[in-house]
Amino acid sequence: MLIQKFEDCTQANEETGHHLKEEMEKHDKFLVEKIEVDETFRLKKELSEETKALNDKNKQDIDTLKAKIKTDEKATDDRQKDVEKLRRDLLFEKAKNQKFAKNNAALLAKHKFILKKYDQTSAVKNLDLRDLRELVESNNKVNNELTNFQGKLGE
Repeated sequence: MLIQKFEDCTQANEETGHHLKEEMEKHDKFLVEKIEVDETFRLKKELSEETKALNDKNKQDIDTLKAKIKTDEKATDDRQKDVEKLRRDLLFEKAKNQKFAKNNAALLAKHKFILKKYDQTSAVKNLDLRDLRELVESNNKVNNELTNFQGKLGE
């Protein structure tokens, strides 16, 4: 009976040792998996931090570009307003020049008509100092008007 107990104990020890060996292998396997998971987690965390840093940098770049676009849009809008004003001014000046051209053509035609039809030899009158002053004043007035007209054309 003692031998039987010894054999039972030996068998129980062998089974326990075998079971312990299986559990140790499982434990080692789980340790290797934990190490792999920890390493994968660490790499993913580093990648996440790099991605987060890159996203922050991209956001800053986007904000900078948005500010630049806003500035450029304002400058473009200002230039557009200037161009529109210049176009209005150009149309106004064209209309004014057309009006002056029509008046000039009419006055030239009138002048030609007067030169052609007016008999200057029969209407001569005695000139006195007052007539000469009126002639000088008239010439000065015409010169002033032409100077003003040329100044407006130059603008």
